[in-house]
Amino acid sequence: MKLETTADGKVVLASMPKFVLADMIAQCDLKAPPPADLALCNVAQPVGGEVL
Repeated sequence: MKLETTADGKVVLASMPKFVLADMIAQCDLKAPPPADLALCNVAQPVGGEVL
């Protein structure tokens, strides 16, 4: 929920749009390379508390 104002100055509670996973995935470029900072994540060794 979020607060919005109407043209005449009233404050109203508006619902947030519903997101559909298929729509969000359709916006992704699956051929894009992963971000550079994520490369370290793929080669990092466990440090202790991770669940494998």
